[in-house]
Amino acid sequence: MKTVIIDGEGRAIPEFDPTTLSEKDDARLRRLIEWRFKPNLACYWVKRRVPHKVGRVRVGNTVYSVVPDMSARDFTVFFLFSLGISLKKFAHQSSSPVSLALGDAHVDFDVLVATLMAVATEDLAQGYLARHYETKREVVPGIRGSIDWPRFFTQPFSGGAPCVFAELSLDNRLNRVVLAGLEASQKLNIDISLRQRLSKLEFVWSSICRKQFVRLQDLELAGKSINRLTEGYRLVLGLCRMIMFGYVPEDLLGGRSADLQCLEFDMSVIFERFSLRLLTESLSDLSIGVEYQYTARDALLDGTGRTYQVIRPDFFLMDKSMPIAVVDAKFKPRYVSVEPHSRFSGDNKLAESDIYQTLFYVQRARQIAAGAHVDAIILAPKIDALATLPSELDRTVRWVHPSSPEITIKVLHVDLTATLAAIHADGPMPADGIAFIKEMIRARRQMYSKTQASHGATARLEAEAL
Repeated sequence: MKTVIIDGEGRAIPEFDPTTLSEKDDARLRRLIEWRFKPNLACYWVKRRVPHKVGRVRVGNTVYSVVPDMSARDFTVFFLFSLGISLKKFAHQSSSPVSLALGDAHVDFDVLVATLMAVATEDLAQGYLARHYETKREVVPGIRGSIDWPRFFTQPFSGGAPCVFAELSLDNRLNRVVLAGLEASQKLNIDISLRQRLSKLEFVWSSICRKQFVRLQDLELAGKSINRLTEGYRLVLGLCRMIMFGYVPEDLLGGRSADLQCLEFDMSVIFERFSLRLLTESLSDLSIGVEYQYTARDALLDGTGRTYQVIRPDFFLMDKSMPIAVVDAKFKPRYVSVEPHSRFSGDNKLAESDIYQTLFYVQRARQIAAGAHVDAIILAPKIDALATLPSELDRTVRWVHPSSPEITIKVLHVDLTATLAAIHADGPMPADGIAFIKEMIRARRQMYSKTQASHGATARLEAEAL
């Protein structure tokens, strides 16, 4: 199997010939890559189709690996953190840790999937394991459940009576699917240490349930049996589907399926989930709530008063149930990165659609807050450590009109490389846009306290004058 690494710059591939592709293979490739013929090279130039789509596409005996603009370790931490998996226990674990360092250059997606399977399964084992009542028919001393009367009258028994009873058991479809997934994941192209880790997990899981030949139908039935207590199994079932049957949920926490020959990761969705967890954990000490995709059905109505379209801002920062800021997460590094030896230009400016969207969300938040001031923030990742952060003035957009209050949009950065290193090592977070948001909230509260004190002093003076 030949692997071709493709990044944002692209590369010439002399043996690539799109005219020989089937319609299905052509559609698979176009999900992640694009190409054009270069006469001076006498071959096709192939590059990543869009910045926020990465993954791998397999056509025949060639795998086209479309890699993100970050190291393999960083991408793994980025992905696992966005899924809500705890990484602190792996930062200083000395006994057989799951390796999160996949190399310094490119992502091996087989290793990523196997690592995610190991981490998710271990996390699952430390939480609630699926149990169900299993009907058993056994001869027991005394009576348990109810007597199996047909057997009681037709067969002689000694030492007890044949009974029918229900027993709580871990040997169920959910756990048998996980066991089959752990066995299959060891067949991926991974190193010996990760394979040994998966083997140990398989041994643990085989102690609670028996092996079973798992069909696609079993996976679907297992997914339907998930309830509130067994919600942690959803991610693992998605990985099992990916590994065993060649289907991968486009959203690992959902149920839609796509062809494994095109394993696709949407960096925009991952960054949105990453930002949600980062904001929630960072602002918890300030008692600030983070409302994710605050759904408003009464914002846009048609002429009859019915919902015209539902709006879902990325995040509302809530202080005592009132919105104080709107945060829109955009996986657009160009907003907060200026190439070395370059100057801030039109390529670094916000797209009109992002400006209009943010202004709309802020106006809606002000309506909810009864006209109070609401900050507008666009959060973007800074990936290239060598790139320069634009000045604060260049990252500020003001909407000015003489007859209405001014609205200011601030573009803040998440120093992704430093943040991921801090998460991996369980260290202090960098002084980036998240830290700016915390300082902004503290300053807002201090100003509110001074205003309240001033109003109180004025009221006392007026009372004394009377």
